Amino acid sequence: MKFLRGYVSIILFAAFFLFGAINAFAESPWDKKDVDPNHPFTITFNQKVDPRSVNTHTIYVLDENGRRVEGKEPKVSNDGYKVIVEAPASGYSYGSSYILVVAKDVVSEKQQPLNKEIRMNFTIQEIHKTITGKVNNIAANTIEIQDANGIVSLPLNSNATYYLLQNGEKTTISNSEFIEKLNHHSTVTYENHNGKESFTLQVSSNPSTPSDGWKEQIEKAMLERQTKFSIQYVGDLSKLEEKVIKALDEILAENEYLNYDFKGYSLDMSGSGNEATIDFKVNYYQTKEQAEYVEKRVKEILADIIDPSMNDHEKVKAVHDYVVTHIAYDESLNQAVNAPYFALTNGKTLCNGYAMLVYLMLDELDIPVRLISGESHGNGHAWNLVQLDGKWYHLDATWDDPIPDQPGRVMYHYYLLSDSEIRHDHSWKDGGLNGREQPYPAANTNYLEVLMERGDMELIESLGLQYLTPDYTVDETNLAQFLNEKILNNKENRFTFRFVTNQSIDNTAHLIRAAIRELGIGGSLELMEYSRTQEKDYLVTVNVFY
Repeated sequence: MKFLRGYVSIILFAAFFLFGAINAFAESPWDKKDVDPNHPFTITFNQKVDPRSVNTHTIYVLDENGRRVEGKEPKVSNDGYKVIVEAPASGYSYGSSYILVVAKDVVSEKQQPLNKEIRMNFTIQEIHKTITGKVNNIAANTIEIQDANGIVSLPLNSNATYYLLQNGEKTTISNSEFIEKLNHHSTVTYENHNGKESFTLQVSSNPSTPSDGWKEQIEKAMLERQTKFSIQYVGDLSKLEEKVIKALDEILAENEYLNYDFKGYSLDMSGSGNEATIDFKVNYYQTKEQAEYVEKRVKEILADIIDPSMNDHEKVKAVHDYVVTHIAYDESLNQAVNAPYFALTNGKTLCNGYAMLVYLMLDELDIPVRLISGESHGNGHAWNLVQLDGKWYHLDATWDDPIPDQPGRVMYHYYLLSDSEIRHDHSWKDGGLNGREQPYPAANTNYLEVLMERGDMELIESLGLQYLTPDYTVDETNLAQFLNEKILNNKENRFTFRFVTNQSIDNTAHLIRAAIRELGIGGSLELMEYSRTQEKDYLVTVNVFY
């Protein structure tokens, strides 16, 4: 996807964050008609936008059937007040209607949200209007001609070309593929809403103009998981390798799942003058067939584990639990299986496979999700960021899967954490480990507080989050009182609590056993580390022998 001849127009509405201009939104006045198929839009905000809140989940285009149009990530301008939404690589469809949506999840640098979701309807112009004028007769790298026999598509030469008007004006254009050639000159009548205009179209090689669409060719090949491919480049060959490397970084930054499926590449460039052939060898974790299998299998799994009555909170838990219970961490650290295909077919993978699979499943459910890379316990690591009700959280399915594997057991120590909660053993920086990833959104919300406000005690208890509340939190100062209440007063046979201490697990067990003996009661203990907090916590289960 690219800007058409560098031209960007501004949408006729601005987006306002919460303070002021609350009633500034009536949708219909900003509806646009006769939009060019490759038209990029610019959205102007009244405050600087937090770039972490701008992505294809918060700003997107819907087609006539309400489906999201696949496109690149929206871009925040250098001054921070504008967001640019480019057209799809193939352009919008002629005569079709679309809706540009700006969700309330877009926030300012001060973390102020929009006061409401914004929608703008726009309709792409009919084909006969696309071919009016001179320079603007180019649409999606194809000249569309309407004559007495109907519409003829004339793809252009792989070199740059030009068309010559009858008045002698010559306009240079460029394109990527050649399918048909015109013999000599052809005179065609262009029909438009103002009348008729006739001119001669001459296709001619003009190798001095740089190749167009070469980055899109690379992107298409990589999305298809091609391991060997070549492209032709025409233009200035100085610093060509730098240009190609930059294009590859941009492609991977704009295609997050592809970025995590990508292993590496090598280039071989040959040419002279202003023409070059670039040969690529690219390695991926998954082949095209394997990636297609994963997409199909994900749909089947979701059909089994997701009930239509579930809310998004329940869907995220269902996905997390499925991944943890059906996959085991490969303790041999075999990087060859570090992708979803091997997780689903062999039942073993590493962190990249866990995170990519969670990404695919939540994305299929239209739940905003990101992949994030950083370090954990001194090693490179990948996990997810998940958005619920406009708030982002960290989710690490890898660290919620016990090692060695314990079939059926699920932990929630790394389930929907805030930045501060997960930072005790995870670290990251914008750009990720490879430095090319889009900025990560901030996760500043405590999930337990959200569930308490929702009154969802069932979900709180199923996640074990009740142990973060005061009623279940014990330290050395109130241990005796807590045990006395549970054992002597309530006569409970089995109970669990969170014990906060700086002691080792052996010293903690000794301390609690001694406190129980002080009550003249026997019992057994089960202790496990509780990693959800920054304190050194243990979950303690007491079995009492009366």
